[in-house]
Amino acid sequence: MKKRAEHRAVTLLFGSIVLAGLLAGVSFSIRQYRENRALPGSRPPAQPAQNILHGRYDYQLIYPDRFLASAAPMKDEIETVYLFPENTPPQDLTAEGRYDATEVIRLEARPKKAGDPFSDLGSVKKTLEQTLNGKQEPFLMRDLVDLPLPGFEVVLQSPAPLKLVFLDGPKAIFQITAGPGNEALAPMLRSLTAR
Repeated sequence: MKKRAEHRAVTLLFGSIVLAGLLAGVSFSIRQYRENRALPGSRPPAQPAQNILHGRYDYQLIYPDRFLASAAPMKDEIETVYLFPENTPPQDLTAEGRYDATEVIRLEARPKKAGDPFSDLGSVKKTLEQTLNGKQEPFLMRDLVDLPLPGFEVVLQSPAPLKLVFLDGPKAIFQITAGPGNEALAPMLRSLTAR
């Protein structure tokens, strides 16, 4: 009789716990429904459509839905991807002088290798600065600190207006080339992550 009473007590306790859990779950679901429910006749806020590029060197970049991405054939292990608005003529992808007008963005991912001077962002910056100073062309160089990956940018005015962005990823150095006025570039740079 004592065992039977203990068994009833355990069953009652277990049943109470299960019932309390179910009620809590239903309560949470109702609260969540009320918080996320749209008002009658309204629509949920539209999210801008976007695409995600997953690169060979473990990186990803989010680009706007109105853009397309096209990878060029690999050359010396350098991955090159063109990001451009729909209806861009194919010849404009490689015409750097038209990047500002066409909104084309070229991303190059160069793998890091031991002994390669282009595997170190500091060496890339120093070499580029020496080259541009030697050509005596005006340029503006500044460090970028508000991005997920450390880097710097160079803005050139001649022979064509260009912005070159160099970012340091764990497995690759990224060079992004675009027109200086390209408004799609900044959100893309903020979205570029690598592991």
